[in-house]
Amino acid sequence: MNTDFLKNDGLLYIKASHYPGLSDCGFDFLKYFTGMQASAGAVVLTKNRNSVFVDGRYELAAKLSIDSDNCEINSLSIKGIVSWIKNNLSKSSNILVDARFFSHETIRFIQSELLDYKFIPQDFDALFDIPIINRESQIISIPGKQQDKKLEFIYNLIDEHRLDAYLVCDPCSIAWLLNIRDLKTQNTPVLLCYLLITKHREKYLYVDKSYLDMPYPTISKLKNDLNDYSSVGADFKEVPYSIQHHNLINIKNPIPAIKSIKSDEELRHIKQAALQDSAAIINFIRWFDETLGTITEIECVRKILEFRQRMPDFIGNSFGTIAAADENAAIVHYAPSQDNDKTVNNILLLDSGGQYKYGTTDITRTIARKEPKAREKLCYTLVLKGHLAVAQAKIPKGNSAAILDALARQFLLNYNLDYGHSTGHGIGYMLGVHEGPIAISKYNSVELQSNMVLSNEPGVYMEGSIGVRLENMMVSKREGDYIVFDTVSLVPFDYKFIDFSLLNGNEKLWLNEYHKMITNNEFLEKDTINWLSLHIKEF
Repeated sequence: MNTDFLKNDGLLYIKASHYPGLSDCGFDFLKYFTGMQASAGAVVLTKNRNSVFVDGRYELAAKLSIDSDNCEINSLSIKGIVSWIKNNLSKSSNILVDARFFSHETIRFIQSELLDYKFIPQDFDALFDIPIINRESQIISIPGKQQDKKLEFIYNLIDEHRLDAYLVCDPCSIAWLLNIRDLKTQNTPVLLCYLLITKHREKYLYVDKSYLDMPYPTISKLKNDLNDYSSVGADFKEVPYSIQHHNLINIKNPIPAIKSIKSDEELRHIKQAALQDSAAIINFIRWFDETLGTITEIECVRKILEFRQRMPDFIGNSFGTIAAADENAAIVHYAPSQDNDKTVNNILLLDSGGQYKYGTTDITRTIARKEPKAREKLCYTLVLKGHLAVAQAKIPKGNSAAILDALARQFLLNYNLDYGHSTGHGIGYMLGVHEGPIAISKYNSVELQSNMVLSNEPGVYMEGSIGVRLENMMVSKREGDYIVFDTVSLVPFDYKFIDFSLLNGNEKLWLNEYHKMITNNEFLEKDTINWLSLHIKEF
């Protein structure tokens, strides 16, 4: 590692992208600095002490992969980072930051809390000699509401605030607005770009400098072009601090909330994608069940990709597959590699998803090769009961999904167990697998509405022992004065894991009806349906 930064007092890096929500689209500085792979995290490096900050999903992974003698491990929060800097760096310290990785909102808060510290802008790519990425693109148009009708949301914003222009820095919002996707972008098929929309209804696209084949100007030109406008609106939660303007006005991007409510046409495509994905997972489970020899984590990663590739509309993964064997399943977002490729002794937690024409999927199953132990069955059944409580929920209209989060945890809490992640998240329309603003979390206050696509994924994790997570996709719908949910992932739960004595009548009835629907999947071959009939039991 280039140590020139040590000429200053410290370095602050918070894992983010200058393209919101796309943490895996560029060089992974968090892994570079710490050796740990995670979708979220931060690091402060100083001459004497270092600290890495992670959320609950990565606490165990950090403990296992980071040398605690050289680096503290702390909970991830902006306030926690600020506090650590105050306690470990003296006032007037110079701290290197790369403005691309900080939104206006984040850096302004940090600077307001650390008025006596000096933040030095630095291009980390240049500082650490990071090689330039060369990208190709493969743009397709996708079905959806007409582009002009979608752009009216931004035009109205410009008119309401009397702006000269509005800058959209979220590639998922741009992809949705323009009805385009880029099949060459890993995991989230969007073009890495910003979109400037003017009061004259002109649209200007600016793309990442890494593209080799694009007819559009790069983002560096955008920085100059903004000077042509007197007032520019942008969402300070999204626009990177590297984008500056003399009159940049903080106006919330309305598109994430709008696109979280899917059209009927979008839902038809998403459900079709879920059927194909469910068939791929069932084929994997059958292979897992029938394979007598050794199975490793990496082999599982390859095999689920192979089964997805057999589906007619599959494009690629929606995130890096989590295949965690036995005690590794206790690491919430475990990433298998050739260096730590563990053989599956009994239990496998498989969390994976795909991008399809035209839908995004995310599903998790915990499965066993042989009869689980009593404690393992208890953990699985408590998680399953929480999952079923969410799937069967009937929420009065006007409430957030925080109610669902409480329902999912209730059975675990009775045994003094819990999990350190949210119960679910929004899912995009051939976009991000984690799509805001909705989430099933006690911290989320967004109102549940009809036609939202959500994951339902409670879990439990016991360090050095076992991890269980059960995840389906579901679609919200209006039923009178209530919001209810249709589960669209159709994959059986592992009956070997279930303690049926802990299930009530309604739970057994739901499982029976759910398992009946599974065999009606048009993407399942006849012999697989016959195999399923032996592995789906009535309760």
